[in-house]
Amino acid sequence: MRDLAQTLGTRGHVTELRRTKTGPFALTGAISLETLEAFSHSPAALDYLRPIATALDGIPALAVTDPDSVRLRSGNSVLIRAPLFARLMEQQAGSGPTTEIEGQTVYLSTAKGEPVALAEIAEGELRPFRVFNFGQPFS
Repeated sequence: MRDLAQTLGTRGHVTELRRTKTGPFALTGAISLETLEAFSHSPAALDYLRPIATALDGIPALAVTDPDSVRLRSGNSVLIRAPLFARLMEQQAGSGPTTEIEGQTVYLSTAKGEPVALAEIAEGELRPFRVFNFGQPFS
């Protein structure tokens, strides 16, 4: 609204704002909280929920080894070894001219696609800051 008002050389204000879409989520696919609460202890709720990866589509993703997934799920950092580094660089090549990965957020999953963590790249390590433990047994 501000940009439109500035373009027209005037002022403006918003009296109502409704977000109809953000990323892959649109209002047309939404359900009410009451509907979800009605299914809270039922497997039927899964029919309404999307995988966590849906919300993370815009974040670079990497598959990590099983031993690394255990370390990450325990809140420990893992070193970015050559194969992971090569995959990061490959993803970076498609996103622009920069090859700077320090400070980036990465979505980590197992080779089977199970969510592991969101991690920050720092000093050659993947440092988890949000860990996903969905009932997986620890080795």
